[in-house]
Amino acid sequence: MQRRIKRLTQRCCKNLDIKLVFPPYKIKNLFSAKDVISKLSRSRVDYYFFCEGCSSCYVAETNRHLATRVPEHLTSDKNSHIFQHIYGLQACRALCSENCFSILDTASTSFQLKIKEALRIGWEKPLLNKQVNAANLTVSFLFSVFKYPLFSYHCVF
Repeated sequence: MQRRIKRLTQRCCKNLDIKLVFPPYKIKNLFSAKDVISKLSRSRVDYYFFCEGCSSCYVAETNRHLATRVPEHLTSDKNSHIFQHIYGLQACRALCSENCFSILDTASTSFQLKIKEALRIGWEKPLLNKQVNAANLTVSFLFSVFKYPLFSYHCVF
């Protein structure tokens, strides 16, 4: 390759001495050292549920693997708002599956995760989220507490 380029430049520019330098080629730049983690294998996530039957939605957080939490919502957690919703409406029960869940965001601590969930619920106002206990915190207070970015807002729709 280098010889061909040199011959070509000598034909066009006889008095020009060109030296080609190629940057080092490293195989590690082609591959990742880590395996890709599947969506359901992630933990410490804020997640979103969208009901295919009636377009209701739900926002929540979990510190456990999403693969553990999703089946609970769909089959066994009778206190879950998602479980109560899909078993209350036949049309929703037939259309809802683990494909209705998506990850909104991740966090490095449980505290950050809860704050992100609260902010997301405030912004999205999902129909299936029912407020039980709440503390009123303003966004300016939250930003004054943290000296680093607390969340990255990604639009789901």
